[in-house]
Amino acid sequence: MSLSRCIDLSKTRDFIHVNNEIIYFTEADKSFRIFLFIPKKCQGFSSIFQLTFLKALARQYNFPNIQLLLTWMRDQTSKGNFLVQASDADMINFVVGTSPSNQITFQLSQTQGDVDLIVSLSKALISKQASIAELEKSNAASLKALSAEDAFPVARNKRRKPGMSSTNPQRRRRKPAIGLTFVSDEDND
Repeated sequence: MSLSRCIDLSKTRDFIHVNNEIIYFTEADKSFRIFLFIPKKCQGFSSIFQLTFLKALARQYNFPNIQLLLTWMRDQTSKGNFLVQASDADMINFVVGTSPSNQITFQLSQTQGDVDLIVSLSKALISKQASIAELEKSNAASLKALSAEDAFPVARNKRRKPGMSSTNPQRRRRKPAIGLTFVSDEDND
């Protein structure tokens, strides 16, 4: 496959890495699923991991929470710091990380029906990412055009009453009271 890039779909909470193999992380039904497709062999592998397993894994590798573990996995995968090792005909080990102390191994089993699903998902996600990038560009252009025009015109000829502070109206000078003056009870001798 000539397409070589990583797509971070942070808005959809999914991640896909396309190089010699297609790796797809997704979160659904309170579980984490890894798809791995090897185009040269036309083999697909996947596995589902429950939140309890991910919590234990995060604790074991000193991550404060699951999200940081998943972010680390995405970063390592996008940098190419992973291995795909065949353990037997129906299982592979997906190893994330470079140093032996920080390597996390996931066992994935071979699937027959998910091969077409993985390919179609990867194509759909690539097109979705392209449309998201296009929308972001058009939104940025629209915001730039709006910021060039003042949404609220400033009234330069606004009249100010004498004694009013234009920066802080709370500091205005007060007029002295006219009328009854208040005398304290102690002064009445």
